[in-house]
Amino acid sequence: MSSVEFEAYEICTGGELGRASYRIDGASERGFRIERNGVTHLELGPGYRLLRTEVCGVCSTDLDRHFLPFPLPQIAGHELIARDSRGCRLAPEINATCESLGRAADCAYCSSGLARHCPSRLVLGIHDLPGGFGPQVLVPEGTLVEVPDSVPTETAVLIEPLAAAMRAVERVDLSEMRSVAVLGPKKLGMLVLAALSSERRMRGGDYTITAILRRDALREIALEVGADEVALLDETDGSLSGTTRGSFDLVLDTTGSSAGFDTALRLADKELHLKSTNGQPAGGLRNATALVVDELSIERFDSNRAQGRSLEEGIGWVAGGESPEGRQVVRAKGPLELRERYPSVAGGSILGPELVVVDDLEMADQVIRPSDQDEVPAVRPTGTIAILDGAAGNPTTELERAIVERGMRLSSSRCGDFRTSFQRLDEDPELRRLGELLVTDRMQSGELQAALARAREASALKVLIEHPPATL
Repeated sequence: MSSVEFEAYEICTGGELGRASYRIDGASERGFRIERNGVTHLELGPGYRLLRTEVCGVCSTDLDRHFLPFPLPQIAGHELIARDSRGCRLAPEINATCESLGRAADCAYCSSGLARHCPSRLVLGIHDLPGGFGPQVLVPEGTLVEVPDSVPTETAVLIEPLAAAMRAVERVDLSEMRSVAVLGPKKLGMLVLAALSSERRMRGGDYTITAILRRDALREIALEVGADEVALLDETDGSLSGTTRGSFDLVLDTTGSSAGFDTALRLADKELHLKSTNGQPAGGLRNATALVVDELSIERFDSNRAQGRSLEEGIGWVAGGESPEGRQVVRAKGPLELRERYPSVAGGSILGPELVVVDDLEMADQVIRPSDQDEVPAVRPTGTIAILDGAAGNPTTELERAIVERGMRLSSSRCGDFRTSFQRLDEDPELRRLGELLVTDRMQSGELQAALARAREASALKVLIEHPPATL
């Protein structure tokens, strides 16, 4: 039986900070109760472990936490290293899923290898679970990864965004690319540069890596973490000198801004990979953040892929129909029709199809989130929404034109795997230097207000919050 009491800063509605008292009581085998200001805040079943937070990074999600569709107030912070009662360094993955809590058989997502998309998941420091800006955290035992001795703590604390960066590399087909650009490399973007460079060192590849920056002050660090060259955006209009539309085969947008997305859209030829969002629309896509959360892609459906079959045969009108590539496909004429056909998708009891074919970007938006009442898409997480060529008429947005007329693919990714990322850190000494290269500030937990303000400054890369030593 464990019992701890502490005070911590919370992110409140509007983004301001508040402070509250917490008490956590319980045990891993039977569950925990969390009290906030003397009132029951959250009750958790078995499978969690109470740990002491040692250090936690500040990321863009923390700065924009109040835009996300999850309850506030919240103790934020999800990039953390914690210690157990033996002093062992542990990195908790952020998703509390049925799989990580030992209940995978009860969940269609977790039992199908899509645990990070579990519809009942809680997310450390983002969705209900108090995060690493507090001195103690409750994390699912199945998420804990021991930090290798070879990895210094200042690099280990970057494992969550580094794993996310490596997930982006995993989600794109680099064999098809000759020119790759990372737009807006700062907190996350520098790690994407590092992941691309490490992938090329370890596995080979014939692509150049360009860092597209707004500030020349970041040039040297971008080159040191992995960029081959640096290009500077014009500070006034966001243009890139010497480039034309579609100058890069692949652009990974790490800006987390609508303006950044528009710039990436101009520069990408074959693929635009959306890596960071802020809860706001992008490129006319209302559900851009949800697209990233579910790791979905939007592309053009070329009717020639039907290989001489009728359209209905080629894309599988009936539930369970098979496309020429063997994926489960449906033709959607609207979100209500999809929900009627798959009534259990919204509830998370079954998975949606792998590919949904739609007429336009507006319908794609509705497939991403058929209802404002739930967070489940009408397509399987990691799946594809394809806009039928010729069906959209006159595309109304630049994004729709890029997909339908130019054949550009919009892809996305979210969290990555800590174990494989720590393995890469252990194998690649260049990556192990990331902490010394990227950590610009270390501040104490009582200085959170100043730390968040510092993290917003252009000269800050990674700001760390350190907690004083304590025992559970």
